[in-house]
Amino acid sequence: MRWGEWEESITAYTNALDVLMKLKNAGIYTAEHDKCSSSLMILSTMQNIGKSYTELGIYEKALEIYSEVIRFYRADEMLRYSENSGSQNDCVGRGIDTSTDMARVYQSMGKLYMYLGNTVKSMDLYLQALSIFRSIDSSQYIFDIASLLGNIGWLHLKKQEFEEAEAVLNEALNVYNRNGEGNPDCPIFPAIELFIECWKT
Repeated sequence: MRWGEWEESITAYTNALDVLMKLKNAGIYTAEHDKCSSSLMILSTMQNIGKSYTELGIYEKALEIYSEVIRFYRADEMLRYSENSGSQNDCVGRGIDTSTDMARVYQSMGKLYMYLGNTVKSMDLYLQALSIFRSIDSSQYIFDIASLLGNIGWLHLKKQEFEEAEAVLNEALNVYNRNGEGNPDCPIFPAIELFIECWKT
């Protein structure tokens, strides 16, 4: 997408979010658009706004949006895990696990902080995302885990922590080679192999 198209997408998503929030706050739902679906649509729309600002290079605004996503996730009774979770009226009770959405938000924020040069904050967010993916059925999120390990490895490289970088990047390679070898969408992993080979010599 071109610059103008990303700006248009922000306008469209922001308008959609405004409508969704007004409907939710007014308690207006339909059979197809129940409380859980409403919360999920709001969550997705907010994430799309954050992604659009990221693509435009407006990183601080993207971080602001992603922080709002996290606040919404933690406050919304349909999404958060609580003692009352498990009824058919909320997302948890219907078997919809939104924790991976938060993991990807943390991952996106980690990348933004890396772009802004805050490696400490970036590392913390990457580790939070990694912890979430590993706490669930990780076999479904192999690429996410390998990608996060790769990002963490590169952060160690930026901090000139070469032994730590080698260990984490090796782990990323092991995960990738065991489950995703040959995936054309993973160009980072041959570069990791090259780094490790050079580091050993």
